[in-house]
Amino acid sequence: SDNKRTVWSLEVDYNLLFSPVYPPHPRTIDEDWQALQLQRMLDMRVNPVQGLSAKWDYEKGQWK
Repeated sequence: SDNKRTVWSLEVDYNLLFSPVYPPHPRTIDEDWQALQLQRMLDMRVNPVQGLSAKWDYEKGQWK
């Protein structure tokens, strides 16, 4: 009985020490969010000379 208690105690200690607890991922990591953000940047024509909007063909609706 004492041996089982020791093994259980070591397992609990191991889980507490080596199982990191992370907060939930931010919503900006989600692929849907990134796609919406990209579309928003294109709609706003962000950095039209050398940036993202310069590489988008607005007439065809696709990347150049």
